[in-house]
Order: sequence, then structure tokens, then C-alpha cells
Amino acid sequence: MKYKIGDLVVLSAAGRKNNHNPRFTRSGFGIITYYYCFDKFPIHIKWFTEGKMESFSAKQYEIKKLKSTKSNKNKKNS
Repeated sequence: MKYKIGDLVVLSAAGRKNNHNPRFTRSGFGIITYYYCFDKFPIHIKWFTEGKMESFSAKQYEIKKLKSTKSNKNKKNS
């Protein structure tokens, strides 16, 4: 599986387009809580947005890993 429990994720472009994810399309991120391979939507996520936490399920193509921002702290001046 591409994702592990505890991975931070956001919606992919395909996930934002789907009509069953309207509450999650504006902002926020999720944490994968568990995976159940026999579900129609096997990846279960706790989603954090605008001061709220909700749970929902998704398919693999609807999410992508959250990329961390790079810090300039460790760059050396040339």
C-alpha cells in the first residue's frame, strides 16, 4: 500500500473534484487512522480543518501525501 497509518495527507486534484468530498475541498489535512481493504473506500482519515475534526473514508487516488515546507535555516551562504 502507498500510505501507512499515521501519514499526513491532503486531497489530490481528483479528490477535490469529487462531489462526495465538498466539506474537505477548501483546506485542511488528514491523518490516516486505519486501512480496511474490503471497504469501497478503504482508507479511513481524521480530517482537520477550520478548527474542526471530522472522519471520512477515501480511495487511494483521492489523496496525496502532505509535503513539508523546506526551511532556509540550514542553507549556507556562498
